[in-house]
Amino acid sequence: MHDGSSQARLESGDIDLAVGFMPQLEAGFYQQTLFEQNFVCLAAERHPRVRSRPNKQAFLAEGHIVVTTSGTGHAIVDKVLAKKGYRRHITMKVPSFLAVARIVAQTELLVIVPRRLGEALAQHERVRMFEPPVSLPAFAVKQHWHERFHADAGNVPMRATHGFAGRWQSYWEGEPCDVGRQMPLAATSRALIYGVRCVASTTDRCRQLCEW
Repeated sequence: MHDGSSQARLESGDIDLAVGFMPQLEAGFYQQTLFEQNFVCLAAERHPRVRSRPNKQAFLAEGHIVVTTSGTGHAIVDKVLAKKGYRRHITMKVPSFLAVARIVAQTELLVIVPRRLGEALAQHERVRMFEPPVSLPAFAVKQHWHERFHADAGNVPMRATHGFAGRWQSYWEGEPCDVGRQMPLAATSRALIYGVRCVASTTDRCRQLCEW
């Protein structure tokens, strides 16, 4: 989803929260950091050249997949590489993370993803995770809401639930938490998570945050 669309939909109330890396949401918006995130790289388990962490030159020379979804922090990667004078060989662009691990597992392409997503994908596909040989900064995953809804009776408890999920995740890496049971919220709500609209129960949404 385009960043401009996210901003307009938050302002109109079409969605309640936007969760991800969205530095453009400043004036007129509130934000809360849920957790810090950094990047890892995925390669196929049987990649013929990438058996372990490659050196910088080999890494940049391999074919790379780029995920174009906004709110995922990927904009940081190429900006940092360009600032360092590096340029990776991009051979494929995909709109979301949905099939990226399967593509990596079945090809010789690499992909840079947020660490917690990489850890989850590595459990379900035949991919190997390694640290990028180029230093990349961490970024904060935040929840954002428009100032019009700062005191909204539905928005306030939803933010508290997401904030609790983020704090819980910081203490218990990889352990899903049933926040919906501990902080009951009956209404189904609308959230934009990592640039993708997610309409689900509070429990399901918080479990997704904890696992990612």
